[in-house]
Amino acid sequence: MLPAVDPSVNHLREYLEGLLPADDALLQALVRETYSLTQHPRMLGDRWLCAFLEMTLIGRTAPRVLELGTFTGYTTLRLARAAGTSGHVTTLESSPLHADIAAKYFAAAGLEERITLLRGEACTLLATFPTTPSFDLIFIDADKAEYPRYLELTLPLLRVGGMLVADNVLWGGKTADPTLHDLRTEALRRFNQTVLSHPALRATLLPAGDGVVVATRCAE
Repeated sequence: MLPAVDPSVNHLREYLEGLLPADDALLQALVRETYSLTQHPRMLGDRWLCAFLEMTLIGRTAPRVLELGTFTGYTTLRLARAAGTSGHVTTLESSPLHADIAAKYFAAAGLEERITLLRGEACTLLATFPTTPSFDLIFIDADKAEYPRYLELTLPLLRVGGMLVADNVLWGGKTADPTLHDLRTEALRRFNQTVLSHPALRATLLPAGDGVVVATRCAE
């Protein structure tokens, strides 16, 4: 469950939302169904973050994207569209309900050939991937307690020049509060520290939304 959001952040989010183009009918339907059928619809990807992820694919030929945490597929669909007809998105989701909703909208969008939906726990699925650098963008937005393990498993899959983006790394401000030591907060602290000091990455933490780590894979 996501932590409570500071009301002042909502004003900023509303402002940003007003600057962005409206979603098309299919994405709007997906959002409505997510709010109708899921317990935590706020887990939908922020539209401003989706726009940023789309920008990272500009100029890439046949980009390959790996997403950890499909939820109901909103971000996945936007990434698949941005990747173009020669690109591909592989997305991982552990919840059967969320995966079923996502699959429904992937089919409705006519993007099933551009998207591979893998069902199961991300760490278990990632352990089966060939350890070769094959992805241009890796987006992490799944179980916060597993972020350090996700980094360990995904870094070998990221091409030189590729980008790793992780959402919710400030965790409602909890990672910056030295009095808090719960499992997810401590895991996110380890993740942030590791990414920003990793010799194979050039990284920063953007204090936007709930905090976003952005890192580029460098030649070692």
